[in-house]
Parts: sequence; C-alpha cells; structure tokens
Amino acid sequence: LSRSMHGDRIAELGLQQSLADELQILENSGEFSTGMTITGEPYKLAPQKEMVLFRIVQEALNNTIKYSKAKNITVALNYDKENLLLHITDDGIGFDTHAKTGIGLKSMQNRAALIGGRFNLQSAPGNGTSITIELPNP
Repeated sequence: LSRSMHGDRIAELGLQQSLADELQILENSGEFSTGMTITGEPYKLAPQKEMVLFRIVQEALNNTIKYSKAKNITVALNYDKENLLLHITDDGIGFDTHAKTGIGLKSMQNRAALIGGRFNLQSAPGNGTSITIELPNP
C-alpha cells in the first residue's frame, strides 16, 4: 500500500477519495476484491481527523494483506448527525481477539482515541475481521 501518500495530498483529495484510491490499488493487484459504500449526507471533517482515519484504514488494510488471507475487503462510511461510523471488514481467516494483539491494532486504537473516536474490533477464527471507528460529529 502507498505509505507515501502525503498529508497535503490526502487533505486535497478528501477522505473518501483517498480511501477509494487505496482500495483501487488493492483491486489492481488482482488478489483482492474491494468495495466502498457511503451512506448518509457526507460532511467534511477537520484535516487532522481525516488524516488519522486514513492512517487507521491503511493499517487495517496492511494487516489484512499480511495476515488474513482475505479475498474481499470493504470500507463503509456512514455519516449521520451524531457520528461518523467507519467500518473496515474482510472475509479472511480471522483471529482470537482475546489473544495478545500486535502493535498495529494498538496503534489503530490509540489513533482513534487521539481524535475522540471509539475503536471496536470483532473477529474470530474462521469469521473474518471487522473494525469500526465511531467518531462523534462535533
């Protein structure tokens, strides 16, 4: 994945387009089928928050590539009046969330907290992985 996407470029493109571009890179590899859905009326977030959300998705995608053996990856943005919900799901092998987790998952959790978001991870062996970030709309 493109770790080199600069913050100014992300701010210029916006969160939705930046995420779509990352998913297209995966799609172009021929190893993954990706999708992105947007529900609700999109609104602009502070550039710092968009950057943090983008980096969380990048980390989740990197984990998916490295560990999950997934074929399908979906990112969903749900804009409502109270919250922005960001969902990242895959159909990979999943894992036991009670086992020791790696630095990547801790990093995503810490980044979400940094911008006032809540991080939720759901996974189980054989059932893929789902990450949700709930970010209150100021």
